[in-house]
Amino acid sequence: MRSYSDRQCNVMFHDPDGNELEAIWEPTAEEVAGAEEPGATPLPMLAH
Repeated sequence: MRSYSDRQCNVMFHDPDGNELEAIWEPTAEEVAGAEEPGATPLPMLAH
């Protein structure tokens, strides 16, 4: 996984035909706020 910003994650992979594909996920403000609540599951992060 790789991230271009602190607010999104992208994953590069190859499909069965060998084509390189990219999937990007950017959490909504509500998802970020919910993950910051006590006892909530934090958002996934890579060590920088």
